[in-house]
Amino acid sequence: MATARPIWVFFADKGPSERQDDLDAPVYEPYVQLVAELATVRHRFRWFNAVTVDATPDAADSIEAFEFVSRTSSVVGFKSSADDTSAPTAIEPMGGTKPAASMNYGASDAQNRTVGAVSLHDLGYNGQGVKIAVFDAGFSDLGHDAFQSLQILDTIDFPIGRDTLISNSHGSTVLSVIGGFDQGALIGPAYAAQYMLARTEIYTREEPAEEDNYIAALEWADSLGADIVCTALGYNTWDNPFLYPDRVYTVNDVDGVTARITIAADIAVEKGVTVITAMGNERASSGIKEWNGKMLLPADGFGVISVGASTELSGPPFHVAGFASIGPTADGRIKPDVSAPGASVVMIQPGTTTGYRGDIGTSFATPIVAGVAAQLLQAHPDWGPADIATALRFSGHQASLPDTLLGWGVIDGLLALDAHKGLLGQVIGENAVDRTATISVSGGGIDTTFYTNSTGWFRLIGVPVGEHTVTATMAGFDTESVAVTTGNRPTQIAIPLTELENRVASIMKPKGVHSVSASPNPANPGNRLAYRMPSADVVGVLSLFDLTGQVVRSWRLGAGRIGSVDWDGRDRDGRAVASGYYLVRLRTGQGSAVTSVSVSR
Repeated sequence: MATARPIWVFFADKGPSERQDDLDAPVYEPYVQLVAELATVRHRFRWFNAVTVDATPDAADSIEAFEFVSRTSSVVGFKSSADDTSAPTAIEPMGGTKPAASMNYGASDAQNRTVGAVSLHDLGYNGQGVKIAVFDAGFSDLGHDAFQSLQILDTIDFPIGRDTLISNSHGSTVLSVIGGFDQGALIGPAYAAQYMLARTEIYTREEPAEEDNYIAALEWADSLGADIVCTALGYNTWDNPFLYPDRVYTVNDVDGVTARITIAADIAVEKGVTVITAMGNERASSGIKEWNGKMLLPADGFGVISVGASTELSGPPFHVAGFASIGPTADGRIKPDVSAPGASVVMIQPGTTTGYRGDIGTSFATPIVAGVAAQLLQAHPDWGPADIATALRFSGHQASLPDTLLGWGVIDGLLALDAHKGLLGQVIGENAVDRTATISVSGGGIDTTFYTNSTGWFRLIGVPVGEHTVTATMAGFDTESVAVTTGNRPTQIAIPLTELENRVASIMKPKGVHSVSASPNPANPGNRLAYRMPSADVVGVLSLFDLTGQVVRSWRLGAGRIGSVDWDGRDRDGRAVASGYYLVRLRTGQGSAVTSVSVSR
């Protein structure tokens, strides 16, 4: 008898009456029922207009023959990254050496104080009113003293399809770092937040997790109004990728556009959920050589906040932990985004109701960052995922010199709190790398001049609220000015420079066989964005940015060498964009190209 295997079934539409581009519209149930006659349905996915099913090869062929089915493909299997690089150290509850004004953090003082969580607590920010979904391999020891005041809104176990969670200590230790509260022993940054707990995988190296459970959890969290998703588990491939070669990803797929869990995480971000995930511990891995040291999925997401780990509990200086996965992504982007302490992090001791221990891993740096993000959302409830990401990067100890080891650096919650009163930016342009630029900021009560570093990044703290002009100059390039407004949201800007001997419409010449162009230019108000892929089987993302670095509109591009997108001059919320200058970026797993377009109304 043929063995059933999990497959994706993608539908051609969402039925006769639904908007086909409405991510929140459910899959068309009559389609599902016809598929269910041939296979066992695992999950429904409104974002992908698909279901996953367990089907035999014959059933899969029959399903693919349905006219309403656009295609089928295998559900990819993963091996999770475990934080088992060393034995944990038991810790006794104790008094903190520098307790906050009203609380005693005990041994957890350093991990909170370093990232500014203590300072935010002193200001009254503890995550209250923020909903956090935590995905892991299960949750045990919820009767521990550190969880007595924890608010749990909902739980779900996706691998077995029930509300009761399978017991696993990894999820509970992560949960205690972000939301535990036990005076004199352990206090998490977001101890007053509300939590939703989801089991998304079977936590063993021998039995692979599958991507559909993770994606189902993202849709579940979004449906319940989660503000933050904290995932302290990363994924790469099976222990034996040769067993099912059609069910694996490679390191070349860590490009932000290939892995379905990464695409789903970015969709969640687009829908307003701040997704924070671990980079992984693959530099300490004895698994598949190809992945040694490499970052894990979905940390490659464009909008996902990926978290690295420092060896030090306090600093600076900070150094990347020897076990922590590092960037860049396969397409060359800086990851991690930010970092937090990842060694000797205090958490509950599983199997006890009063014990505590110290342990290592990006799994424990991640909830520290997620907890601070919840504190920021409490203080700034109007901030979205991009605002939180910008604020955290702005606060990093190396914000003006980011790298692929610690990203923009170990965060500082107090600095992030006032990120809307500062500027984070980069000068970009072909042949403008490895050179410093002069930045002048004027107007609105400020007049200052300083230099970028050789990568073009800069940070300016304490910018008065108001309208300002930021001007970049570099020998051999046109001078460029950008108008910015500070006071409401964190501001990250990109200033494009064009070489004097090469004044072309594109900000960057297309690299390799990638290209993207806009016509007419200026647009008034419509525009056709034409692109060329490196090959007919490559997929990609076309994104439109304003000069603050915020995504205005994005389109996911299917396979096809040459194509175009008609842009109606509106942002992703349907609002007409203002006149001005915008960047258009084509990005695939094999490279990218950037051009510019101006809108004139």
